[in-house]
Amino acid sequence: SLNLLPNVLIKQKAMDQGVHDAVFVRDAVVTEGTSSNVAIVKDGVLITHPATEHILHGITRKAVLELALHLDIEVSERLFHPDELLHADEVFTMSTLTQIAPIVEVDGQAVGLSALASNSIVRQLQRAYDQRIMADTATVEAL
Repeated sequence: SLNLLPNVLIKQKAMDQGVHDAVFVRDAVVTEGTSSNVAIVKDGVLITHPATEHILHGITRKAVLELALHLDIEVSERLFHPDELLHADEVFTMSTLTQIAPIVEVDGQAVGLSALASNSIVRQLQRAYDQRIMADTATVEAL
C-alpha cells in the first residue's frame, strides 16, 4: 500500500505554521513536496529529482517535462541539495491541484524570485500548461 499519512500530517503542520507547504529532504537531497513535485531552475536548466522510488511520479511533472522539451528548455533529472534550492534562479512545485506554482520563500529566506518575471521559465511553463489544458478540454468537449 501507499501510505501518505506522514505527508498529510506534515502539510497540516506547515499550514499551522503559516506556510503553504513543506519540502522533503532525504539524505541531504530534495525529493518532493507533501503533495507535489519540486523543481529548480539554474542558469536556464530545469532540474528535478529523477523519477525513482523516492518520489511520486506525478502526471503534472510528466506534462511539465514534456512541455519544457517542447519549449527548448534544457531538463536535467538529477539529485539536488537544499543549498541548490536556496540559490536557484527559480523554484517551483508541480501538482494536479496547484499545477505550476512558484516558490519564493523557504524557511523565511527569499528564493527563486526570478520566477516572478513575465519571461521566466516558470511563467513560460505556466502559459504552455494552460494552453495544453485548454486544448485537452476542447478535445474532450468535442467528443
